[in-house]
Amino acid sequence: MSLRCLCKNISGAHIKINNFWTNKYSTIKTAGVLVIGDEILKGEVPDTNSTLIAQELHNFGLKLKKITVVADDINDISEEVRYFSKKYDYVLTTGGIGPTHDDVTYEAVALAFDVPLVLHSDLEKICSKFFKTVDPMSPGMKQAYFTMCSCFQEYQNSLRK
Repeated sequence: MSLRCLCKNISGAHIKINNFWTNKYSTIKTAGVLVIGDEILKGEVPDTNSTLIAQELHNFGLKLKKITVVADDINDISEEVRYFSKKYDYVLTTGGIGPTHDDVTYEAVALAFDVPLVLHSDLEKICSKFFKTVDPMSPGMKQAYFTMCSCFQEYQNSLRK
């Protein structure tokens, strides 16, 4: 099975899985990390995620090749996601997923791969209850959206079997 466009949330980081089940005994896989947030670039918040992610990737046997910090800008994030996804086997992002008004990572990933954001009905119910809103455009509801690609549906269906 080849999962080229599956985005999966692992401990708050998104991981792009590329051919995860095929060639698993071949060469060491590479990874790139995108740290997203104006607050990091302004020095308002320390980046504590990069060290932890680097350690965990090493423990998984992956070679971390690059960590980049990018502002909360849809076009900048999208450009970096496209670049990283062409260069590395795995792409992780940290930060920028909300729930605040300036979190644009989901939108940027959708733009990078030219796929729509889809409101997931189960996630919508969870977010509505947690954030006490039914407004699909509210910051808290951003977490109910995901980028849709054909292999994600295939993966989701395989979990139900």
